[in-house]
Amino acid sequence: MRRSANPRLISFHRDLHAGLSAIEPGEGHEIWREHGMDAWIVNLTVAGAARVNHGADRFTVGPGELLLFAPEVVHDYGPEPADGRWHHWWIYFVARPAWLELLDWPRVTRGVQRLRCPDALLPRLTAIFDEVVQHHRGHLRRGEALALARVEELLLWCDTLNPGAGRALDERVGRACAFLCDRHRERITLARLARACGLSSSRLSHLFRAETGQTPMEYLEVQRIARARDLLTHSAKPIAAIAAAVGFQDPLYFSRVFRRHASMSPRAWRKKAR
Repeated sequence: MRRSANPRLISFHRDLHAGLSAIEPGEGHEIWREHGMDAWIVNLTVAGAARVNHGADRFTVGPGELLLFAPEVVHDYGPEPADGRWHHWWIYFVARPAWLELLDWPRVTRGVQRLRCPDALLPRLTAIFDEVVQHHRGHLRRGEALALARVEELLLWCDTLNPGAGRALDERVGRACAFLCDRHRERITLARLARACGLSSSRLSHLFRAETGQTPMEYLEVQRIARARDLLTHSAKPIAAIAAAVGFQDPLYFSRVFRRHASMSPRAWRKKAR
């Protein structure tokens, strides 16, 4: 399921992507993404050290430290020059609604969040990252679902390390998410959604992005494409009927949006799924 139409954002054009980056001295590998990515990134340093940001915002992370970047947060990091070695696991993922309250970690600077994993828990978290990568790269029929289940497990363990855990998703944003999920087949405008939540359009937009990292319409598009993928995989409905079932009246427009999210046409998705 792919989401933002903002061309400035970096995207992997999928729900999940993961790996282990083992950077050695002299290899460099500096990351600069001015506008960030269109989904969340979590990484765990297991060896060496990394610097994050420059100037007054600069800080360093070492083994056992986790970083979390929300959508549209600037990415400015690389190996710590004094060391040059940085081994870290990383996962790019689209957050499910139920995960949002698990993604409020202590903020370090400029939207970057950080947790420290105690030595006793580090092998467990490392194993989870490894399983996510193996499922992501494997050929199991439910590999992606298994990988996402492990991401949820990772976030739950991280929540046990979070000193500020327990802050629930804003009730009004939760109501907006439920409204969008329940009525994704209908024509929904920001004004209509705001009325349903008892907020002005501008206030809802600001609050929704602050809580979820997405605009309400981006969130709605993600829900629609997710349901379209399910229907393409598990039903024999014509593509035009699936488009209408998830809120797209124009099948051609649906195909363009689907391709942007999945990097393939609805027809190709159905063929691959089967």
